[in-house]
Amino acid sequence: MSSQIKELTPELVKKLQGEKLVYIVTVCPSREIYCTAISWLAAVDRNHIRFAISPKSPVIENIKQDPNIQLLVTLPDNVRAIKGKARVLLETIPEVSFPMTCIEVIINGSEDIMFYGGRLVSEPQYEKTYSVDLSKKLDTAIYKTLRNKQEYEEVYYEAEKN
Repeated sequence: MSSQIKELTPELVKKLQGEKLVYIVTVCPSREIYCTAISWLAAVDRNHIRFAISPKSPVIENIKQDPNIQLLVTLPDNVRAIKGKARVLLETIPEVSFPMTCIEVIINGSEDIMFYGGRLVSEPQYEKTYSVDLSKKLDTAIYKTLRNKQEYEEVYYEAEKN
């Protein structure tokens, strides 16, 4: 059943603090739809979500050409489509052993897109296929940056000045 909201609920902000399988949908310069899966994501507040992605991902070029983005999130009981405008906040996330880019999404709205009469009975699960120690180190560094509101506000204003 469809329920639209303009900003994230406090409950949804809590649920979007990482370790979720999230699909990112953007539009390529050729106007084709591009979709990829991510897990490094954090809702900073009711109006902003940030995620980390490889700087080689087509998502980067896509949002530079067309900032419209949709994040598809599976939650207990439903699937949400979160729409917004995306921008590169940090070309390189610090303290990470390989290049990762931070993207910020300013949310325009969110909608429950689960089909009528359906309800999710479990969230998708995944496992990381690399070292547990490396995973913890990367998660710590990336989430520190994604959740650091003060740092991003400074980066945002510096970018606006240039």
